[in-house]
Amino acid sequence: MMRLCFTILLFLSLVLCASAQVSPASQNRWLQDANAGAVASAELTLPDAPSATEHKPDEATRPGSGLQYTGIEPPTFRIQPRPAVVREKTIDRPFIILQALQLAAMIGDVESTRYGLSHGGREGNPLVGSHPSRAVLYGISLPVTAGLTYWSYHLKKAAPHSRRWQIVPLVTMGIHGVAAVHNLATVRSR
Repeated sequence: MMRLCFTILLFLSLVLCASAQVSPASQNRWLQDANAGAVASAELTLPDAPSATEHKPDEATRPGSGLQYTGIEPPTFRIQPRPAVVREKTIDRPFIILQALQLAAMIGDVESTRYGLSHGGREGNPLVGSHPSRAVLYGISLPVTAGLTYWSYHLKKAAPHSRRWQIVPLVTMGIHGVAAVHNLATVRSR
């Protein structure tokens, strides 16, 4: 709404400025006549507006008017529709591949944790306890992974040509990958 009001105000000011333009020579002549007192104040008349003289060019150049019709017309405005914006798909092949790899890294972390727990290991995450079940591990990891996937989706949708959206799944894959390798290495060292 504010943009529409500003556009209308701009249009009206351009039209008024264009219609108020007067040639400098005729303006100087009108000022000289008024200052010299050649025309009495009772006889002094203002010239017609360009819109009023548009159809009467002979009246616009009458000797007593002091101004001449210059043929200035307001600019024409064309309202054209915006060009169609071609939006790229947000969920495309690279997005699906990275999210699948992120999910696979999360599953690898959970399953290696369960494998380590079944071989006498302990969970180091205090949020899930020392011997969490598979349901607890997936119950915490899946919503976190879903939230990170949504965050990545939002980043890609906001800036489709940027690669910032890839940071979230790559960091998550790195963390889950290191945790899975750590879990398997801990089981092997026993």
